[in-house]
Amino acid sequence: ASAVNGNGNEGGTITTTLTATDVDNSGDNKLQFDGVNDYVELPDFSSLQDMSFSGWIKIDTRQYWERIFDFGKGGAGDMFLTVRGGRTGGNLEMTIHPFGGTHTINPGVTLCESSYNCGDGAWHHVVFTYDKGGAGMNFYVDGVNKGSNSYNTASFADFGGGQRFYLGKSNWNDPYFDGNMNDVTLW
Repeated sequence: ASAVNGNGNEGGTITTTLTATDVDNSGDNKLQFDGVNDYVELPDFSSLQDMSFSGWIKIDTRQYWERIFDFGKGGAGDMFLTVRGGRTGGNLEMTIHPFGGTHTINPGVTLCESSYNCGDGAWHHVVFTYDKGGAGMNFYVDGVNKGSNSYNTASFADFGGGQRFYLGKSNWNDPYFDGNMNDVTLW
């Protein structure tokens, strides 16, 4: 994805590094979220037109609308991945809310053994890509394309000021993420 530099020209790159402390001596420096108040606020990357998210996710419990990530500012312009979507029958849900509209991918998977319990202990690789003006939305789980949506009209650069970029927290009043993330990459 391209970033827009201070002169309004595409081609820049936004880079940020998160450093986690290995609190459980596992050697993997994963990000651990307790589902109560843990989250990461990322720097502003509202200049991006296109975006890709990639990361290893291990879900501990699932509540409706609990976020893996939420980027934007709610209904006025937002992209989010939730562990249990209301529009997807409880499956994972990837949604873009541009200016009150709703464009969703239902991948048809929960990544859990039951509605609430995610005790399988498994890590799953999730990737979301958004190509404004091109292919639109694509969502992958463990290397398999689990869904797409042709919506490709608006992105962060169109949503205006006041955007927030969270891992594990919502731009709405929704539950915090309960689980782990590792090797999270945004570009």
